[in-house]
Amino acid sequence: IFLSRAYARKKGRNNVTLDDLIHVITPKGRASVPDAVKAELLQRIRSFLMSSSLW
Repeated sequence: IFLSRAYARKKGRNNVTLDDLIHVITPKGRASVPDAVKAELLQRIRSFLMSSSLW
């Protein structure tokens, strides 16, 4: 929230789009999730897809 507010203040509230915020926030959000959690989630998704014949 703080990062998006700071960005909006810097650019001007009326000059910020959702795409701008996503571009700014996504790298920090991804970096905040531990690699082990990402790996486990990916494995669970793969297992689900394989068991559902969607893969």
